[in-house]
Amino acid sequence: MDNYFSKFWKKRSLIGNPDISSHYKKDEAIKYDYKFVKKRLKKHHTVLDLGCGPMRLVSKISKHCKHIDCVDFQKKYVSTHKKYNNTKGYVSNVQDFIIKKKYDLIIIFGVFTFFNKRQIYKTIKNIEKMTHIKSKILIKDQCGVKRDVFIDKHSDVVGSRYKAFYHYYKSSNKIFSKKFKTRIFTKLYPKRLNKFKNTKTVFFELKKN
Repeated sequence: MDNYFSKFWKKRSLIGNPDISSHYKKDEAIKYDYKFVKKRLKKHHTVLDLGCGPMRLVSKISKHCKHIDCVDFQKKYVSTHKKYNNTKGYVSNVQDFIIKKKYDLIIIFGVFTFFNKRQIYKTIKNIEKMTHIKSKILIKDQCGVKRDVFIDKHSDVVGSRYKAFYHYYKSSNKIFSKKFKTRIFTKLYPKRLNKFKNTKTVFFELKKN
């Protein structure tokens, strides 16, 4: 992650409201994120949330699983894991995180938007080493509909300069499918939550081949 993103997320982590801090606004998106994860979550599961941010999703799923490891490169975000008894926090870049542990469920939501393709592939390689035969990996990102879309401009919603890689969702799927069997979900968010015609929120479910 380059210097811009490091500074950007350090500044965002100081915002008290978790919706504004990581999602830039309050809307229904977290409801659909939670629904997607909850459908695949079991009480006995050990979960890894890569790029956990201010625990918006952790706050909703922690009571539905055995344990969650929460990873983010912002210490301010990771420190909030202490609110939940069955969590442990790790301050680390997502693409560099790997431990000798096998997870039942791995969640990586809204992270690859800030990664180049090399960083995505490195993350997927590391994730593979932390899975067992029945593991599931759940990925969500804003993606290009027909091609890669790169944004670098002032955003009125964010209130500052905003950079993002909206990777063409089929290109992302090619990277994922090198290591896993994949399913793509392109219509889980209602149209009212999609602001731009050339991008959309896409969910991926990955399993061992």
